[in-house]
Amino acid sequence: MRSHTSSSAADAVRLDRVVIRFTYDDATRAQVRQAQEAEPADLERLLTGADAWTVD
Repeated sequence: MRSHTSSSAADAVRLDRVVIRFTYDDATRAQVRQAQEAEPADLERLLTGADAWTVD
């Protein structure tokens, strides 16, 4: 076993990590694609459904 008290660049430990993150543009395009692939909304149901409010 080797023992030494000094440190050099050769003794340095390098840790790398790979982080995959979507950009804002990627997320927006995915959201648009998802909306295009979904069924069209039923406007009548949206306006008269349980979540509709009546404002007097």
